[in-house]
Amino acid sequence: MTPEQTYQLVEITKIDDPERSMRLDLNEDNLRELSSSIRDYGIIEPLVLRRKGDRFEVIAGHRRLAAAFIVRLREVPAVVRDSSDRETTILRVHENLIREDVDVVSEAHFFAQSIKDLSLTIQEFAKMIHRSDAYIYDRLAIAEMPEFLQDALKEKAVPLGIALALQDLDDDELKYKWLMSAIENGLTVRSLRDAIREHKNLLARVESGELAPLPPSHFDAPPIVIYPCARCGERHPLERLKIVRICIDDCVVE
Repeated sequence: MTPEQTYQLVEITKIDDPERSMRLDLNEDNLRELSSSIRDYGIIEPLVLRRKGDRFEVIAGHRRLAAAFIVRLREVPAVVRDSSDRETTILRVHENLIREDVDVVSEAHFFAQSIKDLSLTIQEFAKMIHRSDAYIYDRLAIAEMPEFLQDALKEKAVPLGIALALQDLDDDELKYKWLMSAIENGLTVRSLRDAIREHKNLLARVESGELAPLPPSHFDAPPIVIYPCARCGERHPLERLKIVRICIDDCVVE
């Protein structure tokens, strides 16, 4: 059933910020530009609100509300809906993801909190917002990342694949060192995953007594995995080699 909605002017002092905002912070430069636009032309696109007693909560238009406060508007145009918590979450996801102006960290925390507050499984939440299970699992992994890794994603210092790969490391100090290496020297996701696998292999060999303990400085940067080329025999980083799939049974080559 579609919630009832009305279009009206709402007193700005009766509007509350969203309880769960998809944006963890508001960009000051963008907010300043939006304020100037509203001062000159007004609010072109209405806010979307829901009733909460005798007050209203923002569903969509958090930035527009903040900018309206800056320019001291008394009223704002709004579509007012009678929406449940579940419907409100769907609307916020649609508003922000369709616009593609929310960073992945803000999105991750919003998803994690929504799943908890609405008592949903990952599969139920994924279906509700029309995203794959893998998409939600990745966002929940981001929500669990240490702050320095989340900051790198916000600043777009590394791609998401690198951050997700680094999350496979148990040691936060090592994550930070390898993050800095990825930022300064560049890494592909494949080379980083190879390095993590090599790192875990070395630790297992040390623990078994096969290798002597390695100095901490040995892991200041991700190890480069080297393999010989099957054709020429020269040794190269694994990312420079092609992987060819062949039959596990004997092949007849004429």
